[in-house]
Amino acid sequence: MGVDFQTGLFSLRKIKAATKNFDFSFKIGEGGFGPVYKEKSELKLNWSTRQKICVGIARGLAYIHGESRLKIVHRDIKATNVLLDKDLNPKISDFGLDKLDEEGNTHITTRVAGTYGYMGPEYAVHGYLTDIADVYSF
Repeated sequence: MGVDFQTGLFSLRKIKAATKNFDFSFKIGEGGFGPVYKEKSELKLNWSTRQKICVGIARGLAYIHGESRLKIVHRDIKATNVLLDKDLNPKISDFGLDKLDEEGNTHITTRVAGTYGYMGPEYAVHGYLTDIADVYSF
């Protein structure tokens, strides 16, 4: 069972133009493959497009919580951890704080990690982690 990833190819000139020559103010993070930049243009999204993005994120959460072979609790779902492809399909990113959930567990007790404004209260206060914490963040 292989995974088929399609990626777009961009010239260095196009990337420099989109990031204003890799201006630091457009840098949004650093990952294993190097720095990540946002594009300079701001999209104006209509409500049907916003709904499509939200439904896509919900489907992604449903997949990592119950449909994938590994059950994952992300622990840091927020707007900056959702990337959009060229067709505005959402991709959940930054799994650096994720936890694997074993079958049959009602919750995981763990050290609290993530962004406090996006955490479910049961996780932020008691460290009780379930997939509901990701739903609360969303």
